[in-house]
Amino acid sequence: MIYKYSVMVFASFSLLVSHVCLADDFMKGKALVGEQCLSCHDANLDPPVAPPLFGVQNNYMRFAGDKESFVAKMTAFTMAPTAEGALMTKAVEAMGVMPNLEFVEEEVRLMAAYIYDEHFAPPCNHWLAGMKIAMAKGDMVHYKQDKKRYQNMCE
Repeated sequence: MIYKYSVMVFASFSLLVSHVCLADDFMKGKALVGEQCLSCHDANLDPPVAPPLFGVQNNYMRFAGDKESFVAKMTAFTMAPTAEGALMTKAVEAMGVMPNLEFVEEEVRLMAAYIYDEHFAPPCNHWLAGMKIAMAKGDMVHYKQDKKRYQNMCE
């Protein structure tokens, strides 16, 4: 009886420690994203400098089957960004490739895991800015895409 009780206590404690560690990693990743990413990936920048995290998350989700693959793909690109390695080719065409900021790989992994787990609001201001830029360039394809996204998710 004591053995069963000990096993249950150990299992419960292990589960609790696991959840605390995951929550700690989430908060570390969130803080790092705030410090390292939002100066360019903020959805409220006008004109946009980089795709908002909502778009980054959605695009990487399409190419990654699970969290491990998502983190691996995002980490690989962030550690050595190139146009050839970019998953967001339209963003690269419009805004260029992000610079190599010489991040610490473990920090990039924490940021990527946070981006995977977080729920980002639709980037309504980003789409409005994109519509304005597309209209000024006469790029009606981009204008219509952003307008449709805005109408579907922001109105």
